[in-house]
This record gives sequence, structure tokens and C-alpha cells, in this order.
Amino acid sequence: DQVQPVGMGALQAAYEALKKKLLSEGLFDTERKRALPFLPRGVGVVTSATGAARRDIEAVIHRRAPQIPIYLYPANVQGDGAAPDIVRGIKALSSHPSIDVIIVGRGGGSMEDLWAFNEESVARAIANASKPIISAIGHETDTTIADFVSDQRAPTPSAAAEVAVPVRDDLLYTIDGLFDRMTRAIEVSVHRRQQLLLQLRRQLSTGVAFEPRTLRLNRLESRLHSQMTRRVSQAGHRFRHFELRLRDLHPTVKVANARQKLE
Repeated sequence: DQVQPVGMGALQAAYEALKKKLLSEGLFDTERKRALPFLPRGVGVVTSATGAARRDIEAVIHRRAPQIPIYLYPANVQGDGAAPDIVRGIKALSSHPSIDVIIVGRGGGSMEDLWAFNEESVARAIANASKPIISAIGHETDTTIADFVSDQRAPTPSAAAEVAVPVRDDLLYTIDGLFDRMTRAIEVSVHRRQQLLLQLRRQLSTGVAFEPRTLRLNRLESRLHSQMTRRVSQAGHRFRHFELRLRDLHPTVKVANARQKLE
């Protein structure tokens, strides 16, 4: 009389039904995806406190950008109560003022193991989060509803950490190069103006009648030199300020217990 799917068949049917529902609501649309910050002040992580995903994320961020703190929400990512716990973690980290991007993820497993990330409550929490979210759930071949809703999907937790933060040493190298280019450009500009003033001085200093103009040129030359020197110094201070912020900050990993500090 009737045939109903059980086990994996039932889960797959529920997965496809929710996917179709959220797709019709526009939650998968590219237009609603938020851009990730270039240099986040802090990275939030919703995952198991004891899982390999946490260790991988922390190791990658510490290597690439040790000055960026990590805020962990230790959530259950499997079994009964996992979905509500993940939702609480997303909401808690979204409201934290020092967090600019959030990674939600876990290691690999079966469809049943990853099922919390196929729950509608988790999908809507990701869609409604105030901060951009990177999903990093399972292995590269695993795809969950959370992956479709998130602002960016990463194939693994380590890849999510690489997407979340830039390499600090690369930024410092770029800043040093820009500073050198700016210094050379200003020096060339000053030299050209000095040569122009010297040429004008020679042209105007041939007669006594031009002596007032010569004195005025001397004053203009002195003012130009002072202004350009000041501009070079100010620009140098600004560049060195950004460089020191990146170079001198000590590596920090801040692990916050969300149930006590973030909720």
C-alpha cells in the first residue's frame, strides 16, 4: 500500500525538501552573500572545543596572522542538542564587537554526523548573522545546507582559516615597498622643483632691479623645502604606525567560553 524511505533515504528526503524551501526563499542567492573583511580585528569560531577542526584553524591563523585573536564558542557539533548549540554560538559571536568574521565548522563524518548543519534553525541563524560566515563542514566532498547559506564555503577547516586572514609578512613586505616608492617619488619631486627655482634664480639675478624677486624666490624655496620635508616625515610616521601595529603585536589566541562570557 505504501513505501516510505528510512535511514539514509529519510535524511536525504529531508535534506532535499529543506534545500528546495530555502532556495525558493532566496537564501542561497549570490546577491545576499557578504564580502569577507580584508584584515579582521578578530575571528570567531563555532566548533567543538576538543575536535581537530579547532586545532587546525588555530594553527593556520597563528601561522598566517598571529596578531589576530581567535574567539572560540565551544559547541556540540553532533548528536542531540547540537543544532541549538550551534545557533547559540553564531548569535553570541555575531554580537561580539571585536569579531569581524565567523568560521562555523567541524571535521568529517557520515551524513548523520553532519546532520546538525542541515537543520533549518542553523541555516537561518547563518543567514541572519550580522557578521560574514565561512562554513567549513566535513571534507571537500561533503555538502550541507549550511554551506549553501553561508557567505563563503571552504572545503576544510584549515582552508577556512586561510580565507579568513591574510599573511601578515606579505602585508609588511607590501607596506615597506609602498613606503620606499613614496619616499623616492617625493624626493624626485622636490629635486625637480629645486632645479626649477635655481634656474629662475639664475635668470633673475643678472641685474640689481630683480633683487626683490630673487629674495622672494629664496623665501619660496625655503618654504617649499620645509613643507616637503614635513610631508615626507608625516607620511613616514603614518606608514611606520601601520607597520608597527602589524609587526609588534604579540601572537594572541583568545579563547572565550561563550556560555560564561559571550552569551
